[in-house]
Order: sequence, then structure tokens, then C-alpha cells
Amino acid sequence: TDGGQTWSSSFTPVEGSNTVSVRQTDVAGNTSGATTVSFVLDTQVAAPTVSLQADTGVSGTDGITNNGALSVGGTETGATVEYSTDGGQTWSSSFT
Repeated sequence: TDGGQTWSSSFTPVEGSNTVSVRQTDVAGNTSGATTVSFVLDTQVAAPTVSLQADTGVSGTDGITNNGALSVGGTETGATVEYSTDGGQTWSSSFT
């Protein structure tokens, strides 16, 4: 994990890009060449944004509207986006 300076039997990958090289040493003391694997560890996702498409109230920022359409942003490609109207008790992915 440090360019071949140190070798150990286990490691803890970090969030994001990781490169790991492995090699072996036999009982006679011969050391093989290294084989390398690179991967991205992705264990976190940011919360999407949601806002009114049109705040038609007096101030434009008062959260009062006659148009209930929402804009959702900040979603990852391929992610499933769900919504809840009961404080997170149930979730639906059907948008109309």
C-alpha cells in the first residue's frame, strides 16, 4: 500500500481510490514479482437536494405555494431515489 516499502498480511482500504500489490516469498527465500489491483471503495452517498420548483407565496421564500412540483438534485447516476411523506416511516420510488 506504500509503493512496495512495507508488506503486511492485511490492510484496511480507505474511502476512494485504493491500490494494493501482493507478492509471496517461498520457504527458500525467493520472492515473486508483485501483482497489483486498483479499486474504488464507495461506502457513502450524499443526501440529494430537494426544493419547490416554484414558491408562489408572497415572499418567494416562505414555503407557501400553489404548485406542489419539486426539484430533486445531487443524485448519483444509477441511484434509486425515494421519497417519504410520513417522516421516513415508509418510502416510495414512484414519482409522477
